[in-house]
Amino acid sequence: MLFLLVPSSCMTLNVPEPPFPTSSSPDSDLNQISYENLNNVRKSFLQLKKSAEFKFCKPETKRQKRKRKKKGLKRDCSTIELRSYGSSFAIGFAKMGDSNGSLVVTAGHICEDGGMVKPLEEYNKGLKDVEIIYSFTDIKGRAYTGTIIDYDTEIDMCLVFVSNFETAYVPASRRPLRPGDKVWNVAAPTAEFHTGMVPVFQGYYSGIDENGKSSLTVPATHGSSGSPIVNSHGELVGVLIAMHRDMNHISYSPSMSSVYKFIIDSCNQCGLRYFIVQDKLGKIELELEKPE
Repeated sequence: MLFLLVPSSCMTLNVPEPPFPTSSSPDSDLNQISYENLNNVRKSFLQLKKSAEFKFCKPETKRQKRKRKKKGLKRDCSTIELRSYGSSFAIGFAKMGDSNGSLVVTAGHICEDGGMVKPLEEYNKGLKDVEIIYSFTDIKGRAYTGTIIDYDTEIDMCLVFVSNFETAYVPASRRPLRPGDKVWNVAAPTAEFHTGMVPVFQGYYSGIDENGKSSLTVPATHGSSGSPIVNSHGELVGVLIAMHRDMNHISYSPSMSSVYKFIIDSCNQCGLRYFIVQDKLGKIELELEKPE
């Protein structure tokens, strides 16, 4: 058994990339994915719901306010909930404090609160303390809560710790994609996700665009953000973060090297330590804990 300890104070990490579960892959059967490999990705998948509740009061003039108060009436207000959905998936089992769970990856724009809060503040002047709630649901319909570790809107990545979710994770591939390689995507576009059912898509890797993003012919729309792109071995080769504005059968992922770097930097900057444990079966786990 091999133990590799990486202290939180270490800024230069001498660990093999990627710093989470990997497996070696032969170059055979690249155009087919087995049920076992695909099902592991399905079990690691989590639909993410981002919601916010706020109190909205019907606008009134000073005259209307005086008349209402004179009659002893309350202002016409109601509670409104806003919701948005995305996709996410586990990349390794983890521990934070006393809680066991998983490290979960999704798109950075999902974890950015401002996209939901700022329009509310403009719509309802004086709005304060809007609470954004992130909840996760797995393929069996079980609900979980998550804690955002860090997010980066430049590469559009977010790392979350989801407690009590220890079902499965997507191992990372050491084999880089080549143009024409077939890939698969497990996602919940338009919030299409039910107990026992999550949509599965396929496409091809096209190469790197001028912005350094991986271009894929995988269909996507709202709700697909944060979903895993895997190869025929069920190994992670991308994270869907965007689609082409004029053609939703062209989608994009950050480079995997930038994804790995983001995960390491996030763990360090947030004061987290992790170590990788590999046993004879090749199982690798991440453990996160806050330093004492």
